[in-house]
Amino acid sequence: MYVSPAATILDYMNSQFNRKLLGVPIIIWIAQFAYVATGLILLVILLSILSASAILSPNYRLFSIIYVVVMIAGDIVWRIAVTKRRNIVALIAIVLSMMINVATAQYFVLQNAHSSFQNYYNFRGCTTLVSKSSNSGICKLSSGKTIKIVEYQNKWYLDGDLPNGLFSF
Repeated sequence: MYVSPAATILDYMNSQFNRKLLGVPIIIWIAQFAYVATGLILLVILLSILSASAILSPNYRLFSIIYVVVMIAGDIVWRIAVTKRRNIVALIAIVLSMMINVATAQYFVLQNAHSSFQNYYNFRGCTTLVSKSSNSGICKLSSGKTIKIVEYQNKWYLDGDLPNGLFSF
C-alpha cells in the first residue's frame, strides 16, 4: 500500500498536535505561553507609558490590578472556548482583553493629564511657558506653535477642546 509523503506529513503533524503534557495538548501550552508573553510585553509597554505620564502611585497600582484581572478573565474565556472548539471566540477574547487594557491605560493617562496645569502642559508637549493666570496659560510647543490651556470644572484642557458629550469624564 502506497502512502503519499503529504499524508505522512499530515499524520505526523496530527500526532504532534495530539501529544499531551500533564494532560493538556502541547499546542495549548504553546498558546498559553504566547498569551502570557504577549500580555507581559503589553504590560511593560503600558507601565512605561504610565510612568512617563507621572501617574500617581495609587492609580498605578489600580491599573496593575485591573490589568491582571482582565488578562486572567481573558485567559479563562479563551481556554474554555478552545476546549469547546470555538476558536473564533477564543481569538476575540484575547484581542478584547488586550484592547480593554490599552483603553484602561489611556483612561489613566488622560485623567492624570487633566488633573493639573503642569500635567497638561507636559501632556501636550509644551516647551516654554509664555504666560499663566489662575485659570489659563499659554505655552509654546517644540514646533513653535503656541497653544492656550484653560481650566474647566477643575480640569485642564486645550482651549476649544472642552468636553461636551457622551464620553466626557
